[in-house]
Amino acid sequence: MREAELIAELLTKPAPSAETVAAGRLRLRRESPRRRPSRGLLFGGGFTALVAGGVAAAVVVSGFGGPVPAEPPTDAATILLAAAERAETTPTETGKYWHVRAFSFLGQDYNKPDPHSTGERESWTTTDGLAWMKSAKEPLRKFRTGGKFTLCHKEITYRQLAELPTDPDALYARLHRLATHNGIGPILPQDRKLFTATCMLSLLADQPAPPRVRAAAFRSLAGLPEAESLGTQRDPAGREGTVLRITYGGTWEKLIIDPETGIVLAMERVETREGQTLVQKTVFYEVGWTDTPPA
Repeated sequence: MREAELIAELLTKPAPSAETVAAGRLRLRRESPRRRPSRGLLFGGGFTALVAGGVAAAVVVSGFGGPVPAEPPTDAATILLAAAERAETTPTETGKYWHVRAFSFLGQDYNKPDPHSTGERESWTTTDGLAWMKSAKEPLRKFRTGGKFTLCHKEITYRQLAELPTDPDALYARLHRLATHNGIGPILPQDRKLFTATCMLSLLADQPAPPRVRAAAFRSLAGLPEAESLGTQRDPAGREGTVLRITYGGTWEKLIIDPETGIVLAMERVETREGQTLVQKTVFYEVGWTDTPPA
């Protein structure tokens, strides 16, 4: 799909009907086993953005539709806990390159995209620090990252990612420390919970975390009272998934996840402060290890 067509699809996709949302919720209740959310994680979430050190990290995806009646957080917890079980039992991937292909949108609102931050990007990164990246506007280029990926706006090695805690409380605490001492300056106390959940979403969306760490991230998010289920919907690429939203003050984040695999298909963040709105969106086409070299 051409870039202009995809942007149009992102910005004009209608909201799901009330009947569709209700049917989706009913199906989720019937199909998903009830489990209690993890204790001790009553914090909210946000979303991290970007291309750091030339390695594509996520911005977020649009067009999930308009206002939808909220569900109690137990519904979101059920979905997230089921995703955690699937993530934990997923075989560990192998490959020479960590590959991310995504379409990103960044703008002041849905109708004002930033031309420098909107479009398709693709990256390949090795565990020893070599990386390649290309976009719709730039040809393939090779560079060295120093063996680091990016999490919470901080550089992190592949080994550090692999050794993140597999306990939900411990993982939250680790990311909360990263959020407090990040690489872009001080985070205000009222924003730390939001930024911590943002880090968690980035970890799930496009970082090479092992299955048990991903499972811990889902379980951590399941403990957030700010998380709610919005039923099922197709993402801009036509893939059906479960929609979840996390809200803090004037900022909310949505993600569409594949209920069968726990893979994040798309994300959207809308932040309003002092009368200014920032919209970030991403559709994730391909995320994972591959032996296919950059091209």
